[in-house]
Amino acid sequence: MGDHAFTTAGGVEYALAVPGSDIVCSIVPAEGEDRGHAGRHGIFEAGAEAEGPGGMELANTVQIDESGAGFAAFGDPRYHPLGPDGDFADEVPELPIGSVLSACGVVCQSLEAGAVTCPAGEDASMRVSATEHEFKP
Repeated sequence: MGDHAFTTAGGVEYALAVPGSDIVCSIVPAEGEDRGHAGRHGIFEAGAEAEGPGGMELANTVQIDESGAGFAAFGDPRYHPLGPDGDFADEVPELPIGSVLSACGVVCQSLEAGAVTCPAGEDASMRVSATEHEFKP
């Protein structure tokens, strides 16, 4: 797990690149909570909207936490690991297919076909690839 840890101004977060895709996901601690949360930034299908700082906005993130999984709209890159200089990390290590990264109470597994799955609790999960996003609940 040490290769996947990034120290940022906000503390330590964990990141993985999914083999066979351009997906980078991060697991970050949640302030004051037992379990962290996970997500990734990107451009999603037309019409994907979420509550953002200015009301309903185009989604630029998928995320999961104890409350569930879904689209989000953030003005900051909270799920892209930052390097020590505060810029985006140059390299994020790949998590081999079938391998698991577990941190802050969140588990993400790299799957075939450039996908990743992250459950949170008993009922919530997300499966993300470059072309599809599946959220439960």
